[in-house]
Amino acid sequence: EGTMLHDVMSGQRDTKGLTSGQRRYISYCSEQGRALLAEHVDGEKPEVVKEWYAQARLLDHIVSAKSDFTAWGETKSLVIDWKFGREPVDRAEVNLQLRPYAIIAAQEKPAIELTTVAIVQPTVAPEDRVTVAQYTRADIQQAKAELNDILVAAEKADAPRTPGAHCRYCKALGTSRCPESTEQAMSLVPLTNAQVMPVGAELAKFLEAKVLLEPMLEALHNHAREQLQADPNSIPGWYLTND
Repeated sequence: EGTMLHDVMSGQRDTKGLTSGQRRYISYCSEQGRALLAEHVDGEKPEVVKEWYAQARLLDHIVSAKSDFTAWGETKSLVIDWKFGREPVDRAEVNLQLRPYAIIAAQEKPAIELTTVAIVQPTVAPEDRVTVAQYTRADIQQAKAELNDILVAAEKADAPRTPGAHCRYCKALGTSRCPESTEQAMSLVPLTNAQVMPVGAELAKFLEAKVLLEPMLEALHNHAREQLQADPNSIPGWYLTND
């Protein structure tokens, strides 16, 4: 659904076939996009690009980003990221995904003095649907240094891995490249014959495990299918059906 709605927002497809709810999401994003553009970009005819890809050099690294909506005025630029998931993402002011967006948008035009980044997420509670952060030129330089430090630390051979909900799209999740994710998920799975379902912080742990386990189980299922296709007797008690 998220990919489809992003395609609508970028103009790659029309709204034909969308549900009424999905149409409301598109309408909300379009309305908020216009409002953010009017508020945060100066000049009579701002330059607007959808699905914009670019790169920027930090100190020791190069980062790349593909923003959903980017606009430049005379001295101000704006980046909007459409989100269609049901769980709120990190707010714009602490969102690491938006940080390289700000850097890249600011470097595109030498006259840019202020860059605004925004997240529009119509599928969550009203108070979380639109969050905004602003980067001055000094903030951009600080962001470059911070991102560079993160990348340098991540490249170290002994860099620790800390699996969590943020790993849901990582291809190493549940594989030999990240045994920590498997260990953490398995440690949280058993309900230890509890008579009462967990609540509060304990429930949060199980939800975290669910996020880690779902892609792992899908990968395990695909691996088992490949094994059985190669040798129908390779997994005792399991076989392929014709479905």
